[in-house]
Amino acid sequence: MSERTLVDLGKTNCLVRGDGRGGARRAAASGAPGLATGGGVDAALDRIRRATDGFGRPGTVSRRGTVIGVGAAGAIAAPDAAGELARRLVAEQGYAEAIVTSDVIIAHLGALSGRPGVVVIAGTGAVALAVNAAGVISIVDGAGPGAGDVGGGGWIGAEALRLALAGSGSMATVAGEMLGADWRRIATGDDAEPAHVLGGLVPRIGALARSGDQTAYGLLVRSARAIASSALQAAQATRDQDVVDICVVGGVQRLGAPWTTVLTDRLDAADGVRLCDPAGDALDGAAMLVERTDLPHERQVHRHAG
Repeated sequence: MSERTLVDLGKTNCLVRGDGRGGARRAAASGAPGLATGGGVDAALDRIRRATDGFGRPGTVSRRGTVIGVGAAGAIAAPDAAGELARRLVAEQGYAEAIVTSDVIIAHLGALSGRPGVVVIAGTGAVALAVNAAGVISIVDGAGPGAGDVGGGGWIGAEALRLALAGSGSMATVAGEMLGADWRRIATGDDAEPAHVLGGLVPRIGALARSGDQTAYGLLVRSARAIASSALQAAQATRDQDVVDICVVGGVQRLGAPWTTVLTDRLDAADGVRLCDPAGDALDGAAMLVERTDLPHERQVHRHAG
């Protein structure tokens, strides 16, 4: 196997896997703001270098002869920046070839093994991506905290704070446990907590829902319904298929019942769709980009060789 580096660069984390003659190696670093932001390419290069330096003593990692496949947040919104990132990975970090697309694209590739269909990423945020056989994409939500990401972990946390302020004792308890005694100031202040911090409330809310707390239960039901709605809306873009595969990935889907029950029931009741388990993860999707150029996702891919 030739040497290759696979990168899933989100806004929270940068996950890296190195595949080659020495076997698989893994490393991680903090995420980057996204390619669509000012200085987004510079930030992406910095995070990728930091993470790949984790393969060995910093500054000693050789990238010569290595192909790198990157899924970076913001690549769809900022295709010029994605192309620049590919060029600079070759020119400045010495990769033999750089292949850059969106982190959402590699998640789709990994989950459905390159097949057309819909993948919903329900993590801190929430976005549904449909890719049809012709490579046409459709994106539902993913608008970010406050503007969208409905059903994601950050949204669940923000809604829990809203319910706590409205008088829910159980949500106030969660807020106090996770954010401290100053949670009311945090909830009402001008400086909102980052979505990933609010998303940290989700496991506790899930536990409350399973123990019978009706407020927590209702909040997770609303989240699952929103995710199902995004999935079905995205599926309308893939009607070149008789049956559209839908796959849900991300931390929220690991909550279990009632979230998964409501989601499954909603999708099972819809015509022409099929809920399926993910075949692999985003890094597996990045590996597919390195190996193949004949996938429908190729229209969203930027390649540059030295």
